[in-house]
Amino acid sequence: FYLTVGSERECDHRHEIRTLFVPVLSLADEVSVRPSPTPGITVECTGRPITGLPTPEDNLAVRAAELFCIAYDLPPAFHIAIHKRIP
Repeated sequence: FYLTVGSERECDHRHEIRTLFVPVLSLADEVSVRPSPTPGITVECTGRPITGLPTPEDNLAVRAAELFCIAYDLPPAFHIAIHKRIP
């Protein structure tokens, strides 16, 4: 990461900046959602360990799946697999 803040510009009083961004393509979680033969929404999490796992009610993946089912009038029957790479 690199950032240099330069002098203030006369025209708009903002500062010039010089920066360098480097893409990190391998730093992403993988999420897959599959229909489940049994009712309910289940979550499996692998990869980086997560401390203080949220309860199913607080899990964003579960909440998104529930809202999807409501929006499209579908029965909640999904399995969500999350492979964590982002801490």
